[in-house]
Amino acid sequence: MLRSLFALLVLLALSGCAGVTRELSEAILDNPDPETVEAGLPSLLLVIDGLIHNNPDNEDILLAGAELYNNYAGIFTRDKERAKRLTARARQYADTALCEYRRALCKLSALPFDEFQ
Repeated sequence: MLRSLFALLVLLALSGCAGVTRELSEAILDNPDPETVEAGLPSLLLVIDGLIHNNPDNEDILLAGAELYNNYAGIFTRDKERAKRLTARARQYADTALCEYRRALCKLSALPFDEFQ
């Protein structure tokens, strides 16, 4: 219950604050205690999902989500199927951020490799 309340308070505090979201992401990645990060990051993944849900066109929040999901999956996830789901979410957020950055880059990942070059 307390964890849910904390996540809600963080979500409310960060709503619409892309710069704060980016700084939070960087602070997590620079934290010297991996056990604390591992224990707390799942709650922050839910918070970033909420921020993206409320700000689906915000490039900075999308990139922060992609970075957090990718790092959590690569560093802390031991189950291959779970890691696959988490990295798929990271990829989805990154693709959406790329599209927000420049519309011509939308669906870039769907191109055959020869066309991509």
